[in-house]
Formats: sequence, structure tokens, C-alpha cells
Amino acid sequence: MAYTTQQALETLNGYMSITDSQKEVIDDTKKRGYVVTLNSGEKVVIFVYPLVHKQDNTKNYFDTRDSGAYERGVAWRYALSNGLKYFCFGINDQVAKYSDYIFSLECNESVIEQISGTKNGSRNGPGNQIIIPNDYIPSKKYERIKNKLGIYISVIQKDVLFDYMQMYDNRPYLPENIMETEEPIDEYQRASQIISDYITETGLDVPNNKEAENETLIEFKERFSPDVLEKLSDNEILQKLFYTSGDNTEALCYWLEHNAACREYFGSIAGGSSYKFGLFQKKDTGDWMTGSPQKPQVLTENQALETGKKIRDALIKGAEIIKNSTLESLSDFEKVDDELKNVIGEQYYNLSWFHKYFFMICPDKLSGFHSNDWQNHVLRCLRIVPSEKYYARSMQIAKVENYTNLSYSEFFSVIYDEFGNIKNFVRLGTRDSEKSYITEWQRKSVVGIGWREVGTLDDYVAGDGLNKDAITERLMEIYYPDDRKTASRKAGELIRFYKTDADTVFVTMDGESLISFVDEIGNYFYDSSTAMSHMKMGKWHNRFTESDILPEKSEGKLTSCYQLTDEKNLMFLYEKYYYGEEAESEELDNSEAEVTYMPLVFNTEIETKYERNRIVFGAPGTGKSYELKEDCEKLLKDTNGSYERVTFHPDYSYSQFVGTYKPVMGADEKIRYDFVPGPFMRVYVDALKSGRTENPQPHLLLIEEINRAKVAAVFGDVFQLLDRDDDGVSEYEIQASEDIRKYLASKLGGAPDNYQKIRIPNNMFIWSTMNSADQGVFPMDTAFKRRWNFEYLGINENEEKISGIGKIELAGSDEPVEWNILRRAINAKMSSEQFKINEDKLMGPFFLSKKIIASDENGMIIDTDKFVAAFKSKVIMYLYEDAVKQGKHRFFDGCDNSKYSSVCEAFDELGMGIFGPNFKENFYDKQRDEA
Repeated sequence: MAYTTQQALETLNGYMSITDSQKEVIDDTKKRGYVVTLNSGEKVVIFVYPLVHKQDNTKNYFDTRDSGAYERGVAWRYALSNGLKYFCFGINDQVAKYSDYIFSLECNESVIEQISGTKNGSRNGPGNQIIIPNDYIPSKKYERIKNKLGIYISVIQKDVLFDYMQMYDNRPYLPENIMETEEPIDEYQRASQIISDYITETGLDVPNNKEAENETLIEFKERFSPDVLEKLSDNEILQKLFYTSGDNTEALCYWLEHNAACREYFGSIAGGSSYKFGLFQKKDTGDWMTGSPQKPQVLTENQALETGKKIRDALIKGAEIIKNSTLESLSDFEKVDDELKNVIGEQYYNLSWFHKYFFMICPDKLSGFHSNDWQNHVLRCLRIVPSEKYYARSMQIAKVENYTNLSYSEFFSVIYDEFGNIKNFVRLGTRDSEKSYITEWQRKSVVGIGWREVGTLDDYVAGDGLNKDAITERLMEIYYPDDRKTASRKAGELIRFYKTDADTVFVTMDGESLISFVDEIGNYFYDSSTAMSHMKMGKWHNRFTESDILPEKSEGKLTSCYQLTDEKNLMFLYEKYYYGEEAESEELDNSEAEVTYMPLVFNTEIETKYERNRIVFGAPGTGKSYELKEDCEKLLKDTNGSYERVTFHPDYSYSQFVGTYKPVMGADEKIRYDFVPGPFMRVYVDALKSGRTENPQPHLLLIEEINRAKVAAVFGDVFQLLDRDDDGVSEYEIQASEDIRKYLASKLGGAPDNYQKIRIPNNMFIWSTMNSADQGVFPMDTAFKRRWNFEYLGINENEEKISGIGKIELAGSDEPVEWNILRRAINAKMSSEQFKINEDKLMGPFFLSKKIIASDENGMIIDTDKFVAAFKSKVIMYLYEDAVKQGKHRFFDGCDNSKYSSVCEAFDELGMGIFGPNFKENFYDKQRDEA
């Protein structure tokens, strides 16, 4: 447990043998500052600190940076204005070596402010606590020590405390100019030290890319230096600089955006469209374009050339300005920034590819962080207030990189390892009109937001986001009748909460009081048992003191969920988040997070007439996929369930079906390895999430052509889960791999150990189609087959749906030929004694799709050319190359059958005569009569 201020006050009372009634408390000090009278009658001011002691015994200190800064200043000024001695005492009798001892901070308050990074009681920049040397153990009645910052601390045994206060006045011992005795370190040097210290402390293996980077820079400058650009002829400019309709691999834009070495070593500018380059040629039309996707503008060749020259000249002028600049201070950076904007124009000033070009020409003066968000993130992490100007921020970072002697890519690897991705700090309220939820949320490792009667936000999903209008209407209906403005604003807060992700850091607050940071944000879930029903898992970090407030405390006030953007607030929060000390008494360990994760529900009690595991099989064209599509629509009707479709093929694997680690491009534009789920795992997670809710929904995985892959290998150990009990839940569980456990924890909350054993819930359905007639199919073993419900579709199943339509006039026939009757006739010839083709090789009614046989009111095919083309490419091809391959010369006995193309040509002249001179009489007419 952390040692509290109250404990320190009570301990000091005991050491001094006084009670609270013998103290004159100074206003606005929260009882930490007070006046006592010594035996001599002299009055002195005392301010009390509970000494912070790290449980791992690595650090002990006065927390002058984050605790009591305002109150300490009040006590100090009271002593000065009343001509009294001032003592700042630190106590912690729970640390064995400090028991019975008082630590007296002997310094001027203005110096403490300077060291601690505070001003008038608030943080105004980076700072340090007053550290007590960790190896120091008190042993004398009185001793004065000095820490690394040159601050004197007196250590007094409790029995001589009054003697010390009688004899000494601590104010003179640290003059205000002590900090001037050392050579000043600017903020960029200090930031470089943060990077260097991290590398040293962690042993981080920083990749050395300098040789490869230099080679890339040399080649880039040989191709695109300002001198080279200036010498380009009118015939070369467009081809050399921009995307054209031809090969672009030698163009400047391509190099900046897609060249592998340029991306890896000098930052990415990927994303967006070609309009971001100000000029490009469309591949399909050859038109030169400028403007934007919303307002495209077509240029003539001459206009394109003039625009190209303008851009070329801006690149040359900008590079010259940066190259010749002297960059020592922020004012220098911002002066160059202003000059760039004026010379190259605002039209090009903000373009990230301009910035990357200038960086590759002047890598010592700019950095490879090309986005505003990344620039701000890096500078805040390094305790530097970002400039408001784009290029000035880049120069700020470059100055730090130069001090560290790291290239951009090396520097980025350290930044990302130490500080991670860009952070979004979101202010979140913690109480409603009834109560505070802080304790409950901390215990459960969650955060939440109200408006319970809106219901789960998953019901409002529309496209990639939420339907704000629908949420607004619901809020008006329940909470804000006739107040659309308020309802719309609150809908925005709910959507903001829903969209928070792993890069969000919630700043939980109670009014103006800062409570905790909450990060590692999980997925949204709905808990109707609490008024704050919209919830997310998260890890709580208590790095605020009770006196902490936001510098701009009104930002986001009276709003439940608000993204903070004020620069003073962000600097304060970055400092606390990355450099603040964790309050050990409040930090939840992983074991509690495991206990409070939401248990999985496998038996959701969902009712359905459908089998969970289905395989629909039959000959080609019998409508297997259509059957499952219709059943899918019926299963999901009036639900919020979902489905995903996947088609198996001979090379399909377990890693594609279930998931595996793959290289992915992160937000940092770097390649990293993440677990990438396959369709099975995606549907599985959706089903598990839904199972936790009050109204579980069905989730379906549709597998097309299941036997075209080696199913035993594709399903792997998931095969065991296919055995379902009477409730539709996996009868047997399997041990999840470490990769899957971690993935499930990231998606469902809790810890990986919560997911050691898994089963399929009964709201997850797996349906598939199978066609054993395909040439490329693999056999299924009996053990696999018995876990499925097989449903056969007969060769003429559902043919009534196309009866009387699909008629066409073909050569050689004196009346229209109907597709379904022709199909039956072809099947009849295939299954005759002459050929004896198995039923699974015959053709179903939908071998040709409804679109191909779309007919008018008389049943005549509307697009005859489409039908003829499809008949050749599908029916004749299937028969010639597959179904009757061994007897094709006998089957197509009415025409030249030496080649597939010959049969197709004959179809135009003979129609169904290609199947023989007696085909119509022996097969077609018989099938027509039966129909």
C-alpha cells in the first residue's frame, strides 16, 4: 500500500508529541502546511510530504513534481510574509531504514519549482522529484546529505527534531542560482538523453541502417536532386516526376511513395489517391488530372506541362531554402517554415511528398515523420512543446535526431519501442446522477458510459461505423424529447466511445478531479445490469495526485466522452502518462483482470430449425449455393447476426482458415507480425461476443466447395470441435494454441489464460456445399463425414422454378428449344447404356444461371447471344473436357468433334444437332413429353 499524506501527518505528530489542536493549519494547504510553536516560543512553518518508497526498493523521493506543489507554495509564501522559518519534512515510518527519522528538504521554494517543473502550483514542463540516494541508510542523530541534483537534505532522528528546528533555518542552504552553476542543457539535448537512456537501460538492439540509407540517398540524388530537376527538358518533366499511363517505376512520385528502400528508411507517404501529387495521368483515359477526388479537373497536355513546371520549380526553390538555412532554435525553424510557405505556396506547403523530397535532399535538417499526428506525438513524448508549423516540427525532431546520432529509421525504432503508436486522450466521466462508478470499474478493469435504454450499440452498426441519426432518434424518444441538438451531441459521445481502440487512453475524471489513465482498450460490449451499460475492458493506471487538474480544466467539461486536443492539456497528460509514477496501492494486477473478465457463454439457448453443421451436395447446377443462400437469409432474418463466405481450393490451408502470424503494415508504416484471423476465427469471435449479450444472435460460416481442399489439414484440431451435443455446443473442447489464446484475449478481454480450452458455441453455424463430380476434389474420411448433416439435392431438384422459360430458337430446330428440357435430354444421353455417366456428373437446372436464361413474358430468352456464349463456354466445355471426356467423339456425333472449337462452331449451324442426328427424337422430344 502507498504511504499516504494522512499517515505522514499522524507519524510526525507522534514524533513531536503534539496533537492537531496544537497546530495552526494554514489555509489552502489541505492540512499539510501548519504553524507550531517551539519551546522557546518561536513559531515555525512546517509542510509535510509522505516519502514515496518503491516496493522494489529502487527509488525513494519527495514527490515535489506531482504532489502538493500548490499547497507547498502557499506554505512557503506564508512563512516569507510572516517572517517565519520554513521546514519541508518528509516522513515514511513504514520503510524500516527510515523509521524514527525525518528528512528535511533544505531549499528555496523557487528552486524546487525549477527542479520539479512546476509554477504557481501547476505543472509547466518536465521536471524531477527530489530523490533520496537509494543506498543511504540513516545512522546518526543528525546528518546532511546531498543528492545528484545538488540538493541538500538534512536527516534528523526524531529525538533531536526540536533542537534542529530551534537551531537551523533551512532556507539559506540552497541559493536560487544553484541551477546556474552547471552548463544549461537545451530541451533537444535533454530529449536525446531520453532516447539514449532508454537504449542503455533496455539493451534495445537498434538496427544499423546507415550504409543502406546512404546508398539509397546517393541513388535518389543522382536521379532527382534539384540540379537534375532543373535540367529536365519539357519533354522529360511529366514522365520523370509524375504518375503517367505508362511505366512509372522511374518517376519521382513512385520513388517517394513505393520504392521499398525509400519507404523503409525515409518514412511512408502511402494512402490517399494520386491527386495528392497535384498532377497525374489517368491510366484508363490518358487524361492529365489535378484538383481532388471531389473536384477533379482535366488538363490539356500544355496545361499539364505548365503545372508540372510549377511543381518542379517549387521543389527546387524549397530545397534551396532548407539547404542554406541555419537552424539553431525554434525561432529559426519557424522563420524557415514561413519562408517556405511564402515561396513554394500554401498549395504545396502541406503536401507530405514535398516534405519527404526535402527530407531526402536535406536529411540533417528535417525528419522522416511526414504526418502532423506523428510529429506531435514524438515531440510530446520527448517533453518538447510542438511548434504549430509543419516544417518547424520536423526541424525540432531532426535536432533531437542529430544529438542522438541516429538516422530517422533508427530513431523511429527507438521511439516506437519506448512510446508506441500515436495516443488519443479521451476525457471520460465516471459518475451519473446516482453515484460514482470509479471503484466498480477499477475492480472489474472496465470503463463505461450511460444511456442504457438506447440498447447495445451493435444494433446501430451501418457500414464501417454507427448510424448517428438512428441513435439520435432513440435518445430523443427516451431522454431528450423535442431536443434534437442535445440528442445529436450525446449520440456523438456514444459513437466516440464505441470507436475508441487500443491507441486510446481514457482520462477518467470526476468533475475537475483527475482519477486515472485507462489504456489497452478492448472491444465494446453491452451490460444491461448497470446504468453505465456501454462498456469496454481496459487497464487502469493511477498516476494522478489528488491535487492534479488539467491546465485548461474547462476542456470537455460537462461532456461524458470528449477527445482532448488543447496543447497544454496534452503536454500535461503525456508527461503524466509516460513519466508519472504509478500509485502502487491502486494498480490492479493481471490476476484481478483475469478474475473480472466476462465468462464465455457456449450454450446461448438460441432456437433454430437448422442443423449447425451442414453439407449440401449434388451434381453441378442443382442449386447448392442458392439453397444455402436462401437458408442463410431465413436464419438471419430479423436478427443482427452475420455470415462470412469462403471458397476452398486445393492449396487452402489451416493458417488461412483459422489464422496465423503474418507480416502486416502497422500505423507506423513498418512491417510487423500480427496474428491474422481466418474466416473461422472471425465468425467464432463474433459468435462468442454475441453469446455474452442478453439476446444472442446466429453467426454463420459458409464454405463453398468444401471437398476441393484437404479438409483434415484445413480444419486441423478444429475438427474435434465439430462434434455437437444436443444443445449444439461442441461436445469436446480442444487446447488453444498460444497464438489463439492471445488473439482471443485481445478481442474478448481478459488474459490469454482465460482461453486455454475452447468450444464452438451453439449460435455458430457452419454450412458448406460439396460436389464430388469435380476433377480436383479430395476424399473425406468417415470420421470427418459423420460430424456433418449431409443433404442431397437431386438432379432435377427445384426445376419447376425455371419450367416454361429459357426458350431459344436454335439452328436446325423448327420450334423454340427450352433450356431445361435440353438439359434433361443431355443428361439422358449421358446416363444411357452407351455412356453410363454417374448422376453426380449430370447437370442440374441451374447449371446456367437465371441471368443467362432471363426470359420475356413468352418465356423466350431475352439475350440470345449471352445464352449461346454461355452454352459454349459452360455446357459444351464441361461435357467435352470433363463429363464425357473419354467418349466425347461418340457423344458429339453430329458434327466435327476433333476440337472443342469445332464443336462450338458447329453449334451455331446445327444447334442441338451437334449431339447426333437422332438426339432430338430419342432424347429431347421424350423429355419434353415427360415434362
